[in-house]
Amino acid sequence: MISPMVARAARVGLLFVLVTSGWLVMMFARTSYAQSDTLQWSRAIPVSGALAGSRYPSIVAEDNGNVFLFWGFIEPGTRSTIFVSKFDGAAWTRPVDILFGGPRVLATLDGRGTIRLMFQSGENISLRDSNIHDATSVRGWTGGTNIDRGGANVLGDYALDAQSNIYSVWFQGIPDCKECYSIAYEKAGQGIDTSLSYRVLSDSETPPQRRLQLLRTLSETMYAMWDAPANDPNKVGIELTLSENGGETWLAEPRALAFTQEDIRQPLLIADKNGALLLVYNFGDKDEVFYSTSTDRGTTWTEPTPIPGLFSSRENGEDNYFAAATDSAGNTHLIAPGRAAKTQVESGLYHVQWDGTAWSRAQEMYRGNTTVDYPAIAIGNGNRLHVSFATSDRNPVGGSADRTFQVWYTTAQTQAPAQTRVPLPTFTPVPTSTPQPEPTSTASPTSTPTPLPLDPQVTAPVTGAVNTQEPIVIAIGVVILVLVIVIGVNTLLRRRS
Repeated sequence: MISPMVARAARVGLLFVLVTSGWLVMMFARTSYAQSDTLQWSRAIPVSGALAGSRYPSIVAEDNGNVFLFWGFIEPGTRSTIFVSKFDGAAWTRPVDILFGGPRVLATLDGRGTIRLMFQSGENISLRDSNIHDATSVRGWTGGTNIDRGGANVLGDYALDAQSNIYSVWFQGIPDCKECYSIAYEKAGQGIDTSLSYRVLSDSETPPQRRLQLLRTLSETMYAMWDAPANDPNKVGIELTLSENGGETWLAEPRALAFTQEDIRQPLLIADKNGALLLVYNFGDKDEVFYSTSTDRGTTWTEPTPIPGLFSSRENGEDNYFAAATDSAGNTHLIAPGRAAKTQVESGLYHVQWDGTAWSRAQEMYRGNTTVDYPAIAIGNGNRLHVSFATSDRNPVGGSADRTFQVWYTTAQTQAPAQTRVPLPTFTPVPTSTPQPEPTSTASPTSTPTPLPLDPQVTAPVTGAVNTQEPIVIAIGVVILVLVIVIGVNTLLRRRS
């Protein structure tokens, strides 16, 4: 017969085992959550090499792993030039100059294997195209057109549909008013008369604002968003308009969002998998990166809410904007220049994921003794992220940037299922500025690009999907086993008592 003291000690010991097992379950659950939103990013490498005036990257990716990276190159006293380099899954080709123009460039890839570039060319906006096989040579970029409706036209944004029709928005100069611009829109494509599709979305923006974005959703609703000046008592905010019929008609009056506390800076508009709108932005000079959501197409918005664990860059310049793309599972991947803590001095590049209800933990992709800006993102095969960004070297925090810029690349595999076509082209907003006239010219032919070997540590391995439920199942099994032991031993002790 067991004494009461021994029986009580045994029960206390078993209770300790049970509590410990419960703690292990929670730890396993936390571990599985971290696995589900943490990606294995390749070590970032500079693709632009010795081209020290490289900036404003834009990137497209094929489902077979081929990546095309475009960027603008400019040095004092020279014309801006657009460069391209191609990654074939093993090596990057030597950068090739293909066009005069820019330096900002927007690239898209359609289902027919056609790459399109939109960029500033003097006071006009140029739209050039090439098939993927000729995209790394000057010869491939002879096709295209210009957007020219008189006055100074300033680069905005564009999107494609499944038929490769092109939807464009831009700042259009108003004749007889040097500092006046309107927000213009047109649809172009085979058999489409652009003079009939042309619309003015906002009568006058003076001077042109830094952000103009066109967002086309899975439901084919289109949103155009731009910065709105302060209007007492409100600070700087945004305005947006929408079309539900392919750009035929738009709202009579734009919808506005502004707050009395701080300016909305570097805004990025996203449509999530639930059909809600998500606006990501820096909020004045506050440390955190903020977001607001709208479930009524931008009529009303939630109050500014910090993204957990993501802080804005200390420099917080106008070029520290955001980029985002949506994978085949509907999760939005946000790429943000910023910091992981308020006390962090150097800015870096970070990834967070929005699943429609909450943000993942911020994950550092790159950090060095540089200023990080101009991120761009593309998705290949529905689940591989391809990210580019620019850095400016020897730029102390709080100081002015020098002309030493580089363009970088990194990649990661998500757990989303493979999908041969991402439903819509991804968007990266770019800051705009009043263009300076440039002489028209044809870029001189260059030699055939020579493949450059990659550092063997550069390319991230394509890892298999992680079963995030397995640790939880194992932990639950352990707890059930412990409960069976506790109940059995307790029953035995009672009988012997």
